[in-house]
Amino acid sequence: MVKKIHQFMQKEKLHSDIVCLRKNSDYNSISTKNFFDEQIPHIWVFKKIRESIKNVKVVYFHYIFNFFSLLIFLYIKVILRKKVIAVFHTNINGVWLSFKKCLYTIRKFIIVNTVSILADRLVFLTNRQKWKFLKITFMKNKIAQKSLVINNFIEDDRITKFPKIFEKWKKLRCICVGRLTKTKGFFDFCEVVKKMKDFPIEFSAVGKSEHPLQWFASRNIVYLWNVNQKQIIELYDQNDILIFPSYRETFGMVILEAMARGLVVVCSNLPPIREFFIEWRNWFIFEPGDTEKIKNILDRALKDRDVLTNISKNNIEDILQFVSKKKASAYVDIYYELLKEDDKKNI
Repeated sequence: MVKKIHQFMQKEKLHSDIVCLRKNSDYNSISTKNFFDEQIPHIWVFKKIRESIKNVKVVYFHYIFNFFSLLIFLYIKVILRKKVIAVFHTNINGVWLSFKKCLYTIRKFIIVNTVSILADRLVFLTNRQKWKFLKITFMKNKIAQKSLVINNFIEDDRITKFPKIFEKWKKLRCICVGRLTKTKGFFDFCEVVKKMKDFPIEFSAVGKSEHPLQWFASRNIVYLWNVNQKQIIELYDQNDILIFPSYRETFGMVILEAMARGLVVVCSNLPPIREFFIEWRNWFIFEPGDTEKIKNILDRALKDRDVLTNISKNNIEDILQFVSKKKASAYVDIYYELLKEDDKKNI
């Protein structure tokens, strides 16, 4: 998402650059050593940051929840005195089931409150995510006034003009895209494949796995990895249905990508996504973990192809509200808004 915002700003002829807090071969990055999930910076890190943003008035800070990123934020905001827009693309998932998770939750609490108070603007992906963050902050009313929602978005040229046609004689092709982990619902996906081994449906999975390839051998899944952006578009075009069985999600980009190519979405019942899409118009929903419901949805899809064709048309139409012109331009608006505030203070 950071890359997309950067590209949009360049199209708008606004100077922008990316500085990564983790090693990245494509962009200017900060060298650190890992210590568990924290980072230990080298002594020249702060000099490098100062040099990188010395002519910058506004910094978009895409947040990582560790104390190193908080330290960098404080340096940029307090020492270098830059305007900072903190962008949160993850959820607050406070789970107190173990001592380790308890410490992680406390760390998030400290980081969120510090950043919320000091940042000039806070950007969230959905209203639900925004209010979950506000629940754990002090000075809620004041912070709410400088908080806004900008959804994920997709480039215009990735949207197809042609809905899918679902002939009755063809097999349905279903795809699961993302990190192939238990939290993302991949084990449930495998269970569905096992239940539907005798149905005229082909299944494929795309993403990094926690398990060796042999683990998938008996599950009738075509497994793909190291897929680039061009290839993922081709894979969407080769498939009919996206199965998205995640247990937790802020606003999955995978859903937008699939809708843009006219796929029907079969998705777990995630409140953030319900803000934008309608069951039977854009997707079919099931409770997370309910593999029997997924099986029933796919069984019904086999029998009623006309409904799938209508959903494909709807998704291509509705995805237009999530194009970069409408969403990325909102980041540019914040930029100019902060510059105007700064000008008023200097008068």
